[in-house]
Amino acid sequence: MINQMEKSKSNILNYLEQLAKLNFNPKQKAWYEKQLSDARLIQMSPMSELFSDKELCEMLRAVKLRKNECYRNSVLVVEYLNNHGKQAQYVEGFACVCGISIDHAWVQVGEKHYDPTLELLLENDVEKDEYVVLGNWSINEVWEVLVRTRVYGEIYKEKYIESLTKKK
Repeated sequence: MINQMEKSKSNILNYLEQLAKLNFNPKQKAWYEKQLSDARLIQMSPMSELFSDKELCEMLRAVKLRKNECYRNSVLVVEYLNNHGKQAQYVEGFACVCGISIDHAWVQVGEKHYDPTLELLLENDVEKDEYVVLGNWSINEVWEVLVRTRVYGEIYKEKYIESLTKKK
């Protein structure tokens, strides 16, 4: 569980707060304020809590993770988990790696979060990295956006744009 003191030390939340304070045009300001209002600091869990060694090997053979493709990797791992009886969701947000906030995607099963890209491909100790969730979606919601955009990722942005067009 993340406490208030840890929240105040969050590099990512501080970054989002600074962006929301800048004098952007109204649309940009609204975008950063929306991100800040949706941002939720979470703790990442190791993949070993989700898979046995044998299951992890089977998943890696089936999914074929790629470096620098967190959006694709997360979609495919969520699909794999759902096809193997685990209710998984796709998550987008930020990860703070080596002190730098990056747009990122990972997997959620129940209340726990798992990062196949940074943990398995880059061998990061994800329990020590900082993560902030912006949103999570079912695989069906993700595929609806992917089919329309033909791009892995940016589900959060597409859903935000969708919400603006519904308001008009």
